[in-house]
Amino acid sequence: MAATIRQDPYGQGQKAVEIATALMNNQDFPFSAPEERTVFFPVSVVDATNVDQYLQK
Repeated sequence: MAATIRQDPYGQGQKAVEIATALMNNQDFPFSAPEERTVFFPVSVVDATNVDQYLQK
């Protein structure tokens, strides 16, 4: 395997609750793609050059 993708499920869940709370309170929320009402979450590419920072010690 040359690489894999690291996601942040904790951060995704936290942001989902923030968005849901804002929408329930009729507040605007800054969508990444407003026309689709989508929020993008960053991911990290993990490969041989940076795998050490993701390994638990």
